[in-house]
Parts: sequence; structure tokens; C-alpha cells
Amino acid sequence: MPFAFWEKWAIGQTALVFHNRRMPSRTPQFDAAFDVFMANLTPGPRTCPETGEIFECRSKEIETHRLFRVPPSRRVPWARIRRLRAAIGGYDLFKCTLSDGRTVISMYDPESPAIILPTSEWMDKRTSDTFLAYGRAYEDQRPFFEQWNDFSRRIPRPAIIQDPKNESSEWSSYCMTCKNNYQCYCNSECRDLFYGDYNSCCSYSADLFGGDRVEWCYDGMRIDTSSHVFWSEWSIDCVSSSFLLNCRNCHDCFGCANLVNKSYCFLNEQLTSE
Repeated sequence: MPFAFWEKWAIGQTALVFHNRRMPSRTPQFDAAFDVFMANLTPGPRTCPETGEIFECRSKEIETHRLFRVPPSRRVPWARIRRLRAAIGGYDLFKCTLSDGRTVISMYDPESPAIILPTSEWMDKRTSDTFLAYGRAYEDQRPFFEQWNDFSRRIPRPAIIQDPKNESSEWSSYCMTCKNNYQCYCNSECRDLFYGDYNSCCSYSADLFGGDRVEWCYDGMRIDTSSHVFWSEWSIDCVSSSFLLNCRNCHDCFGCANLVNKSYCFLNEQLTSE
């Protein structure tokens, strides 16, 4: 189901590109420069200016970029991913030492120049007038982004983004009203959950992604309103089952796919309860 969705999306985007190419160009100078650049582009090894690593630029990749009228990146793929993730903090957590010697769990790398505070203290400062002291007058003679960089580095940041109502969930970020969570990200009203991302109202489970009202489950992706379900994906209202894919309202099943209202099935074969 998820693959079919993305496949349809890609086809739709490709059709949109072909449609736009038949329309008069709104950026003729860019189009002319792009055509010259792509005409001189050849497959072969490239050296990433950021990491110094050598990677291969294949002809199929060049054709894809030519289709979408986007120049290929000069950076190695994992450097691109790192840049995309740079806008999001919280997946990786660290133990950091503050200037006063206290140790906090933070979403900032210990080598980061950011000034951090324990989240509770930062919240207290935010609700007072303390942050007004960090204001700076704008200088017309200095570049804006240079001033913004200096201004940003002087302002303290919370060590980790999390709900103050959380209990015993120090190693979790962007979680709300959670209890006894460990290494979780963006969960809501979950308890006793370990290694889970984007879950809601889940409990006594581990290694979950996108679950809703799940309990006693392990290694599941998009499992909803289920219990005792293991190593399964995209299944709803299932109980005491393992290795399910796209099943609904099933119980005591193993290694099954695309089943609805079934029980005691093994590899999609119907068996007796015995």
C-alpha cells in the first residue's frame, strides 16, 4: 500500500513536469543555462566538496534530473541527507556538561556552540522578561545574516524539547504527556514505550513507528488498535499475531498478508484452532 501511493505520486509529478514543459517558460534565462549545463554533463566519478569522498554519478540519475529540470547535487548522498536532517533536532541525544558543571541530556552535540539550559529553566525564562535582555539594535552598516548569526548564538536554547508533564522520559524528545519512555521521538500519551517514533496512546511496547492505541507489541510500523502483535506492518485491530502485512481484525495468525476478519491462519492458509 505505501509503495503504490508513492508510485502514483511519482507518476503524477512526472506528468506535471511534462505538462509544464509544454507551457511557455517563465524562466527563460535559467532554462537556457540549464540546457547548456546538462549538455556538458557526463556520467562518471565525482568528488564531494564537503566530505572529499568519491561517488558515482550515473547516466540514469542525470536523465532523471534532466526530466525534472534540476541540476544534480555535487555532494555525496549521505551529505545531502545530513543537510536535510540539519533542520530537525532531537533524533540524536547526548549527555552535555553545562558551564556550571551540571550534566543534562540534550539534542545538541557537545561540540555545538549553542548555549543550552535545562528545559525547565528555559521555560521559566521564556515566561518572564529575561529574554528581553538578549535584544540587539539593528546595524545598517553590517550584513544582516552576520548580525543574525551573532544574535542567534547569544540566546540560550532548551537542552531538549519535551513536555514538562512527562515522567521518567529524559531520553525522549518532542513527546507530550508520556511516562517511562526511552529513546522516543514525537510521541503523545504513551507509557512504558522504548524506541518509538510518532506514536499515540501506546504502552508496554518497543520499536514502534506510527502506532495508535497499541499495547504489548514489538517491531511494528503503522499498527493501530492492536495487542500482542510482533514484526508486522500496516495492520489494524489485530491480536496475538506475528509477521502480518495489511491485515485487519485478525487474531492468532502468522506470516499473513491482506487478510480481513480471519483467525488461525498460517501463511494465508486457514487452519483449525488446534
